[in-house]
Amino acid sequence: MISCISCHFSKPKEEDGEDGSAYCECRRYPPKILYFDSDPESHHVQYAVWPETKPDDWCGEWKEER
Repeated sequence: MISCISCHFSKPKEEDGEDGSAYCECRRYPPKILYFDSDPESHHVQYAVWPETKPDDWCGEWKEER
C-alpha cells in the first residue's frame, strides 16, 4: 500500500499525537526551522522539526522501503 507508513523516508514517532493517534516523521527533506518568541525580552528560540504525517497519508514522493 502506498502510504507514509510504508515509505522509505518515513519514521514512526515514538510518542503518539495529542489526539492519541500514531504519527510518522517524514524524512524526505531536511527538517524545517521554526522560530518562536519565548519571551519579549529574549531572542527568538529556534527549533528544527520534521513534518508529521499520519500513517495512512501519502504524497507524490513515496519510495518503497528497503
